[in-house]
Amino acid sequence: MLRRTKIVATLGPATDSPEALAAIIGAGVDVTRLNFSHGSAEDHIQRARQVREAAAAQGRFVALLADLQGPKLRIARFANHKVTLTAGQSFVLDANMDKEAGTETHVGIDYEQLIEDVNPGDILVLDDGRIEMEVQSVDDHSITSTVLIGGPLSNNKGLNKRGGGLSADALTEKDKQDIVTAARLNATMLRCLSCALPKTCTRLADCSRKQALTPAWLPRSNELNLPTTWKPWTPLLKPPMPSWSPAAISPLKSATRNWSACRSTSSSGHGY
Repeated sequence: MLRRTKIVATLGPATDSPEALAAIIGAGVDVTRLNFSHGSAEDHIQRARQVREAAAAQGRFVALLADLQGPKLRIARFANHKVTLTAGQSFVLDANMDKEAGTETHVGIDYEQLIEDVNPGDILVLDDGRIEMEVQSVDDHSITSTVLIGGPLSNNKGLNKRGGGLSADALTEKDKQDIVTAARLNATMLRCLSCALPKTCTRLADCSRKQALTPAWLPRSNELNLPTTWKPWTPLLKPPMPSWSPAAISPLKSATRNWSACRSTSSSGHGY
């Protein structure tokens, strides 16, 4: 019976040993996620090689998902470095306050455009989704919210709006270089969590298409500051063709060459 649900596992130090990697592939992992928020290009290339070797040893094809970091929107800093928020309390993000003087009720924000991007009723998530708050009011320099899920909150933690829609450029210079790395390791799929605006999706697709849809690439622009000619890269280890029909498993269709710009509706940063 065909299993249509696919299993995605994030690679990291805990899966670097041959035994751990062989175990998760043997358990049925279909896609391995390379988290470009952490690690160097060399780390990701090495892990891609290890995945292909371990999968080939078991006669399986395991896809590689390159997950771009995207922009990091952050709060500023607290006077005592850390506070604890309680569900039900009021909390203010204030673009005008001292960036080093945050308290249990107020903190500055580095991304001041957030004030233009949110409305009452929006849900803000902080610290990779550990803290949630609902916007109550917005004025010309601050956002007042009610904490829905409390907990400890420390300096420079990330923030986002559930459902996306922020006007920050979702494709950073780091992301562009990571697309190049993903092409070098011959990744199967590309994912941009913060790809909410159509123009960003178009730029992401354009950058990835130049890098990965064909083995040889002749650039139409030099946006990534690469040489004007691109020689075909040599796959680190050519994966065996999957035993299943690509047409029958649409999420991984044409998995050995095509990339998909994957978008998630989650804004917490969790999951694959």
